[in-house]
Amino acid sequence: MRIVNIHHRRIAASAAQLTPLLLTLGSAEDRVWPHENWPRMKLDRPLQTGSAGGHGPIRYCVSICEPAQRIRFEFQRGSQGFHEITLAGEGTSCLLTHTIDTRPTLKFLIAWHLSIRFMHDALIEDLFDKLQAQFEPLPQPSRWINYVKFCGQWPAWQRNDAQQPIDGFNNKTQIAQITASKVNRMKCSPTASTAPQGSQIAARLPGAYFHDAWVIQAAEPKLDALEQFLRVARKTPAWIDRLMALRNRIVALFGLKNLGSIAQIDPNKKATDYQAGDHVGIFTLFSSSANEVLLGDSDKHLRVVVSVHKQADAAHQTATITVTTVVHIHNWLGRLYMVPVTPAHRVIARSMVSAIGKEC
Repeated sequence: MRIVNIHHRRIAASAAQLTPLLLTLGSAEDRVWPHENWPRMKLDRPLQTGSAGGHGPIRYCVSICEPAQRIRFEFQRGSQGFHEITLAGEGTSCLLTHTIDTRPTLKFLIAWHLSIRFMHDALIEDLFDKLQAQFEPLPQPSRWINYVKFCGQWPAWQRNDAQQPIDGFNNKTQIAQITASKVNRMKCSPTASTAPQGSQIAARLPGAYFHDAWVIQAAEPKLDALEQFLRVARKTPAWIDRLMALRNRIVALFGLKNLGSIAQIDPNKKATDYQAGDHVGIFTLFSSSANEVLLGDSDKHLRVVVSVHKQADAAHQTATITVTTVVHIHNWLGRLYMVPVTPAHRVIARSMVSAIGKEC
């Protein structure tokens, strides 16, 4: 099956004016790619025929480099085809077109329809916005659809490869102001982190296909690690349980487990009554101590382990809670499963960790 995806934008600039900007693609001085909100495009050399690189997991090489007319990138993984930027100049304006034309593998095709397509559409419109803003005021900046927001694309201040807006981008002051306001709001929200040093979960990181960690100050610092989890899980928002129900219906088609819901916890069972091997919502309890609890599940496609780690002061007046998730996949089904689950996990994990820092 073939995928063809086309975006157009007319910009008040000639091809001669756009060419120097396009030549910065994939470089440290990139003035085209919207790296403020998306994983940066990186090439192994200046833009030219034969340059290789990609963005995120998408890999490609430059097969045609005529910046005043066409730049084509041939896919190197997951599909046979290309994506390209073409310019059609008309006096002082230029029609910019981005095209994907490819015959993907089955796994890539499924991933495309589940999530990649929506991310791609948002990214290209952001790219057009960035180019257009360097020559004329934007009538109205492109907006992400709710599904793209749900998929949790990381903003600039959460990415290791984030860069400040570059000189020449007319909206850099506005971006800096928006970023600063969002950072201030994040002070009372979960913060991206790493697995705590010396924790049990840190020993499970080698070979992981996916892992993340979120840290927050606990609203109830005297509760131990398992109590922190139970406190939040018992009041799981209904929308999360609805997502779990949808997940369970879909994975049943592939013969995977029905995990139930996160909130399926006995309200009368105390944390001290739980033993290794007991079910705690959708998870199985692996181990529990005052400062760290390990929960998880294993199926034919992957194994996931979640750690709730507590670090408190001597008087237990304040406590930092770090929730770490580590996933090891077993096969191609695990990779396919993680395509929609990864963005959903980011949203759910942040919501659950946020609740640890709130008075419930």
